[in-house]
Amino acid sequence: MGDAFTKKGYKGWNKAKERLKTHIGEVNSIHNKCFNMMIDLINQSQSIHTSFDKRNEKDKNESRHRLGASIDVARFLLRLGLPFRGHDESISSTNRDIVDACAKETIKAIIEDMDGDYFGILVDESKDISHKEQMALVLRYVDKKGEVIERFVGIVHVNDTSARSMKETLYSFLSDHSLSPSQIRGQGYDGASNMQGELNGLKSLILRDTPSAYSTHCFAHQLRLTLVAFVKKNSDVDDFFCIVTNVLNIVGASYKRGFARTTSSCKVRRVAHFTVKCTQTGLNQNVGFNDRVILRWGSHYKTLQNFIDIFPSILYVLEFAACECPNYIDRLTAESLVDKIKGFDFVFMLHLMLEVLKKTNYLNYSL
Repeated sequence: MGDAFTKKGYKGWNKAKERLKTHIGEVNSIHNKCFNMMIDLINQSQSIHTSFDKRNEKDKNESRHRLGASIDVARFLLRLGLPFRGHDESISSTNRDIVDACAKETIKAIIEDMDGDYFGILVDESKDISHKEQMALVLRYVDKKGEVIERFVGIVHVNDTSARSMKETLYSFLSDHSLSPSQIRGQGYDGASNMQGELNGLKSLILRDTPSAYSTHCFAHQLRLTLVAFVKKNSDVDDFFCIVTNVLNIVGASYKRGFARTTSSCKVRRVAHFTVKCTQTGLNQNVGFNDRVILRWGSHYKTLQNFIDIFPSILYVLEFAACECPNYIDRLTAESLVDKIKGFDFVFMLHLMLEVLKKTNYLNYSL
């Protein structure tokens, strides 16, 4: 019809209906498609929201129960640090959604408990199993009851462990949770230079922005560093802990491989329980007695105490491994360890270190 209505006028009114149909086109024309979409939009009974609302109450309750069970299982696994079935952490995995929701709700509760007040930060660096750099963050504050509270709020991946990179990551994390660096009133780190450096350490960079963010080097950590230096300088103590580590490795390996389980003896069960606890808490990490493990002196005191309590059982399992272990090298190692732990030097050092660690462990808790 062109511009007949606006310029020339329109006279053929008797043919308007037919011409309008021609303009609109057939069923699949763009005009008809737009018209049908408009009708569907108006018809709310066909919308997704209406479709969900039409589901009966029974279906809704069943869905809520299933979702509630999934959340309970996820919270249980997270609380105990257990892996999800299949280790599926891909973007499409629903595990990530539930875990992310739990993390957000937990942090939200922590922030609400802080009630906009001042807080301190405890920061440490580490690497995950894939050697990616990460930063662990703990918030320390006083709650409404006047109690000092420390809450772990997350592990954040960082590009590197330089002080500036960690500062940017820390500030970004605080900003995401509506916290301001100006509210920081305390800093706690280990003795690493990128943390405690007087010129360009993380402590100094934050102090430039917030002069009230005082930093304190943990006295308990200083005590542990002193003990580490003592161990490194005393070959007898160093050798002693190496022997203890090798004993736990041999005993633990003999039980895991199954041949020690064939003996119907409570001694084996006691030693197996002991080595599992040590593997989880510090001394025996299947990698030897390195510096990182040395710092966990509280677990060493318990380890040596248990070592003395079940010494006959440990000796029994080592002697059994020296005779029955299928691996020739392990048999020789077990036989050598039997002779060493029976010797006066080892037994003397065992009781001496137990007394030393007993005192330092009490002092560590006090600090």
